[in-house]
Amino acid sequence: DDELAATGDVFMGRAEVDVAPEHRGRGLGSALLPWTWAVARADGRDAVGQTVSDNRTDAPALFLAHGYAVGHTAWALRIELGEEPPAAPSLPDGLAFRDFRPGEDDLAVFEVIDVAFDEWADRESHGFENWAAAFLRRDEVVPGLVPLVVDGERIVGAALNYHYGLDDDVEGWT
Repeated sequence: DDELAATGDVFMGRAEVDVAPEHRGRGLGSALLPWTWAVARADGRDAVGQTVSDNRTDAPALFLAHGYAVGHTAWALRIELGEEPPAAPSLPDGLAFRDFRPGEDDLAVFEVIDVAFDEWADRESHGFENWAAAFLRRDEVVPGLVPLVVDGERIVGAALNYHYGLDDDVEGWT
């Protein structure tokens, strides 16, 4: 009935399958999983990963039933920001905060974040251009909401924050 029921995509070893809530339990996810495997194999991959939110309690059982195993655990934490913090944030000696400069800091920010995620031994970098398109070159990126930590001129930390146009809808990733 011209309604999107499910989606699936594969990119650099990541398979993402999602089924709209009103269409779950009908076998759509089970049908899309083998499709993602075929696409990945055609790209020369011998494995794919899938990210699952803790809120999707039905999804882990589906993936485990299809041979997936837990690879990594990560948490997205949330805090309500009612009042200003009691003290300004402090950094170790020699480090300082500064704002992100689009077009000038892009590659250095990518390198800091890419290296940070290399702690997962089986992780494959998506490369600068793919990462920048997905995470940095977006309308939701507001330079004033992307604080950097610098050691002299060298960027050593970054927090990507996205503003979706609503006063209470800001998302940040460090």
